[in-house]
Formats: sequence, C-alpha cells, structure tokens
Amino acid sequence: MIRRKLSQQQRDRNKATHEKYKESPEGQRRAAMMKKKREQERRRKRPSGGSTGRRMRSFREDIDLVDKYLTEGKQRRPLSTIASEIYKDWKKVNFAAKPYLEAMMSLNSIDDMYMFDSARSVVAYFLSNATSWRGPKAKEIKKELKDMLK
Repeated sequence: MIRRKLSQQQRDRNKATHEKYKESPEGQRRAAMMKKKREQERRRKRPSGGSTGRRMRSFREDIDLVDKYLTEGKQRRPLSTIASEIYKDWKKVNFAAKPYLEAMMSLNSIDDMYMFDSARSVVAYFLSNATSWRGPKAKEIKKELKDMLK
C-alpha cells in the first residue's frame, strides 16, 4: 500500500475524528475489547522459566534426584531386556502386539523415542494389545510395565 503524505490540515481533521470516535460508546466498547484481546495475547506469550514464579532446578539438584531414585530400589530394567523376556515366554505373539514388542526391543528406557512415538505410547499400546498373553510371568511383566508408565 502506498502512503501519501498528508497535509497538516488533513492530519488535524483525522486526529479530531479519531478523538470523537474514542469518546463515543462504540469506540469505548471497541477499546475495551482490544484491551482484553491484548491481555489474552500477553498471557499466551508469557515466557517460561523465571517469570512464571517457578524456580528451575539446578543440575546438581537433578543429579541428587536421580541418585535418590536409584537408591530407593526402583531401578528399572531396560525395555529391550523386558521385550526379549516376553519373546521367550510368549510362544505365539499376538499379531497386534508384535510391532510394539519389536519396537520395545530397540528401547532402553520409558523416556526414549521410537521414530516419532514415545516409549510410553509404545508400552501402552503393547499392553492394550497383549491381553491374550496370560500366566504368572505375563502378570509379573505387565505389572512392571504398568509401573513404568506411572
């Protein structure tokens, strides 16, 4: 859009019209609506981190949390180990559970990614498709996988 230079008289006339509009009920309603919209945008664009009021953990605190977690006896086996154990026990793997079991063979922890899927979703889908796998070993391993999902 090409803007042409306005004369002083035209600028004064535009300013007066704008001031009149701002004072009118419609102008005040629109101004309130725009103020509300700007406030919503500001909330949406709020930066994460310090300005949200939450303190970020330091690297040392993260290490302490990991140490605490591992010393509580909740050390988990790699998913690939669990998957190989499932293959040994489940003679005829269900066709729907097989792709998820194969994906689990390449995963180590529940926080890994398998292509575009998280390990959590792979394990959850495996559990939903492994209902035909029964027995004491199945019960034990399914419980272990469910505990990993929590």
